[in-house]
Amino acid sequence: MFFVQSPTLDGKVLMRLEMAEQIGVLTEKIETLDTRIVAALRPSAPPSKIPKRSEPGGIWPPG
Repeated sequence: MFFVQSPTLDGKVLMRLEMAEQIGVLTEKIETLDTRIVAALRPSAPPSKIPKRSEPGGIWPPG
């Protein structure tokens, strides 16, 4: 088995490694955001304390 040194090939391999690293970072950021969104959507008050849509302060405007 032998290896050929090629600046073009080395550049492509390096570029792919960098892209893979960026994809990994973006995946982590998406998972973090997903966790934050789920936490934000989860009601902090028990359901009985959340105003209904017809009550003042309700989640949706009446109508």
